[in-house]
Amino acid sequence: MRVITICMGVTLFLSSVSLATDNPHFFRATNFLRPIEEPRIDRSWLMSLDAYASRGATTSARDGCGNRTDLLNMYGPQNMVKVGAGVPCKDPKNIIDANLLQLAQLPCRDCFGQLLFCGEFGLTEVNLIWTQHFSRGFFAQVHVPIYKTHLSDICFSDLSPCDSICPNKNNPEWRTFLCLFNQMLCRYDLCIDDIKHRGVGDVGIFLGWTFNYQETEVLDYIDTTVRIGVVSPTGHEADPDIVFDVPSGYDGHTGLFANFNGAIGIYDWLTGGMSADVLFFSDHTKCIRMKTDINQNGFIKLAKGDAKVDKGTIWSIYAYLLADHVVKGISLLGGYSFTTKRADNVTPCECRIFDPVVVCSDPIFGEWNQHVLHVLADYDFSSEYSRFGVRLGVFYNYQIGGKHVFETNMGGGILGIDFVLKF
Repeated sequence: MRVITICMGVTLFLSSVSLATDNPHFFRATNFLRPIEEPRIDRSWLMSLDAYASRGATTSARDGCGNRTDLLNMYGPQNMVKVGAGVPCKDPKNIIDANLLQLAQLPCRDCFGQLLFCGEFGLTEVNLIWTQHFSRGFFAQVHVPIYKTHLSDICFSDLSPCDSICPNKNNPEWRTFLCLFNQMLCRYDLCIDDIKHRGVGDVGIFLGWTFNYQETEVLDYIDTTVRIGVVSPTGHEADPDIVFDVPSGYDGHTGLFANFNGAIGIYDWLTGGMSADVLFFSDHTKCIRMKTDINQNGFIKLAKGDAKVDKGTIWSIYAYLLADHVVKGISLLGGYSFTTKRADNVTPCECRIFDPVVVCSDPIFGEWNQHVLHVLADYDFSSEYSRFGVRLGVFYNYQIGGKHVFETNMGGGILGIDFVLKF
């Protein structure tokens, strides 16, 4: 019977499906938050408070092929020749609109009329996690992410060829466009300024149940944890009039998740864990910028309107090894995670202006993914049966690959407090 139980536990462990309620985002390496990514210890009325503070900055991103590129070039160069194509309400008598019409009529040529944007992105992040255990393995958990972001030093370079073949960098319509560039942005209510945001991201609230099985002869233990809950849209939504604005959450979408993770222990000090996770989103209708021509590319789009956005599902897989209390209270962890977000399905409310096929061809609404290595070390000052304990640690999340993501590696410190309530 014990052998069957062990085999069932190992099978559950290897095929576990868990949510990374870290809230994965394209703008930084995925976190590994131990209170969420590892199974909980079944201890009645245990209350835990954990704070993960980290910082990262970058000037680079990864494009659709996974290659490093400038930060704001992850979707490729901005095609300005076709930026005005299909945009309604243009006035031929207006010098800016007349220039856009003239540009759209020029013959296509590689790199002509394309701008490469770059900048610097910085992020300070604090993840606060409150966990309250009840009896018989049940617990509640709240995850509050707090972000301070900045995007600065935004500039661009002209990729147009400078040879004698027309059109080239000296084309009069193109030269006029560059002179009128800032005026064009103002005419279409667009802004390219430094961006700073601070505040709470999308808060996660969930209930869970944990089970610790130690009646084994081969393994030290088999632990599993189940969570269900919601990620509420409390974070900052991207402003459609700010070209490179970055939302601090999931841009107004409510997330639903289910969680099942597991771990096994051997040799009285080594723990191995694996998990996979999924995060679904509700539809959300909002005002966004959309393509009006199939040849448009990049962040700058002149036309905006209401659209129903069916946000793509986020999937993740984790694997880690933990040397638990290997030297007194010191624990060391090494892990790997892969996160991918499926493409959004965008349905414009005004199909006479916006072709749904053209809109959904925008890589901004497409997939992204990233591979991350996690290292962590902490020291537990408490004993096994003490009612109160403190943990201190450090960690680093290093992105080793990805597509359509900022290359922002994050490092920081951990403070954890455990307290057993007595009734």
